[in-house]
Amino acid sequence: MKKNSVILSFLLAFFMFTSCATVYQAPDLATRIQRHKKIAFLPFDAVIQYKKLPKNTTVEQLKEMEVEMGFVFQEQMYSRFLRQIKYYNIEIQDIANTNTLLKKNNIEYSQLNDYSKNELAQILGVDAVVSGKIVTSQPMSVGGAIAMNVLFGYSGATNEVNANVSLHDGFDSNLLFKYDHTYSGGLGSSAENLSKAIMKDIERKFPYRKQL
Repeated sequence: MKKNSVILSFLLAFFMFTSCATVYQAPDLATRIQRHKKIAFLPFDAVIQYKKLPKNTTVEQLKEMEVEMGFVFQEQMYSRFLRQIKYYNIEIQDIANTNTLLKKNNIEYSQLNDYSKNELAQILGVDAVVSGKIVTSQPMSVGGAIAMNVLFGYSGATNEVNANVSLHDGFDSNLLFKYDHTYSGGLGSSAENLSKAIMKDIERKFPYRKQL
């Protein structure tokens, strides 16, 4: 057990070695969120950057990986916030309902950016939406997937990930909160480890937190 904790701490250390995070809060944030009762987490926008396509890899494969990463980060961040929900004065829509409503309205993953945040909020029946973008220099493992850094020929490379998490008002799409950070990671890079590092950074900064 102790050995596993040491390994996990080592992996997280890869991500935490980076410059300071940037956090933006709208001047009228406190006033606006008083009207909010429910928020929804959208699938994240995931981008795998590469200078040269790895051997035996197609652009289509990387695109599929980006979609998978987008939904994995949605689930990871939703789950981590749900574990801390007692500290927040807000209800979070079940992502199963979020994704079902998007599908019913014929909104595919690739079309999310074609809609304004208030349009998506109205479709989902929520007061605000949480979105995010992950830009990584190589694929990362997601869940039980095969280690993508090996599968796609990235073994030995250092992974750098830029992550941002944003909150937009569902009334007029105004940006209320944004967290932006660049993490560095080694071969242990995974969506689970990265989402844990992000949550550790923003849990006390994210709006709706109760005053204890």
